[in-house]
Amino acid sequence: MTPYRDPVAHLTEQNADRVPDLVPLRMARMLQDPFAFYRGSAGLMALDLADAAPWDWDLKRLVTSAVVRGRHAGYDGADIERTAREALRTYATALADITALSPTARYFMHTGTAKAGRWLDKATRTALQDAVTRARKRTGGRAVRRTTERGPDGRLRFIENPPTMAHLGADAAEAMTDIVDRVLSSMNVDVALVVSQYRPLDLVRRVVGVGSVGTRSFLQLMGGADDDVLLLQVKEATESVLVRYGRAEQPQRIVRGIAGRGNGLRVVALQRVLQGVSDPYLGHVQVGGRDYYLRQFHDMKGSVDLGDLDADTFRQYVAACAAILARAHAQSPTASGVVGYIGSGGALTDAITAWAHAYADQSRRDYDTVRAAAAAGRVPLADGVN
Repeated sequence: MTPYRDPVAHLTEQNADRVPDLVPLRMARMLQDPFAFYRGSAGLMALDLADAAPWDWDLKRLVTSAVVRGRHAGYDGADIERTAREALRTYATALADITALSPTARYFMHTGTAKAGRWLDKATRTALQDAVTRARKRTGGRAVRRTTERGPDGRLRFIENPPTMAHLGADAAEAMTDIVDRVLSSMNVDVALVVSQYRPLDLVRRVVGVGSVGTRSFLQLMGGADDDVLLLQVKEATESVLVRYGRAEQPQRIVRGIAGRGNGLRVVALQRVLQGVSDPYLGHVQVGGRDYYLRQFHDMKGSVDLGDLDADTFRQYVAACAAILARAHAQSPTASGVVGYIGSGGALTDAITAWAHAYADQSRRDYDTVRAAAAAGRVPLADGVN
């Protein structure tokens, strides 16, 4: 790890290019608890891992997140240790199995409960299936019903809920109104044809996540015939923290793409590489000197409420995440080399588990440091969090 770095200075640097009035909200969300802080401090971890092997960054972050979350939830130390070790064993087994397949078979492999059965126990498969079932209910139509209303003119519009959802000023709104038309050129022809049949109805700034708060994010409501609607999300694509702070090398094709078309291209391209099934509406664009990518909003994108999980179910959930991570890593041409390096996986499990506990300690110290700085007025903090 980096011998010394100031977490307050690091976050201040990250906040410099974010929407100023949202920075206090970002910091308030991050300081809600140690796990929220860890989720929002990926750049700090990239800085600490700058001299490590790039392939294990995601794995270290996953296992450390399990330790940080387990401690915050009050799980027994033995349960946290078991969770970390099972995740690593699952990752190693899944990566070895998948890399034994041909590159074509790996590419067409979807991560579902049937495929995951060889790496996960029955209870873990059930937890994964429950998450999939809940994700299927998170549709754009459901989001439209929750976030829109009929205006006096009878047209659908977003419901104001500042600061998490707010309409833009006239100048900003005008600058963003043609963003969908401009992003069509980066989409597949068939998808672009579908989107071109909708017209813009309303646009709002939408605050999302923890670490992303303060970056530019918008919801675009599109209308078709017979009250048909399409809900799209436009998110700012900034430089990867792994590149900016971790000095990670990107594939040359991605480097050239970023130089010519911005970081939106990087986000879209790598999502298509890493995800078993990508959003067909993915696209990217540069507007006003900034990079953005476009996707559907709540298109059955799943999440799990960790607050509802006991220690055993949490262990199963983390193991499922490890299997999915292995599927993503298996797409790399260097995956076979990683499998050889891991070997039986025992040494890897011991080393990364110990590292994760140590980094969880470091993250907690960073959290306490930033909280003290906020109390002293050195970090802007919103009064309420939503």
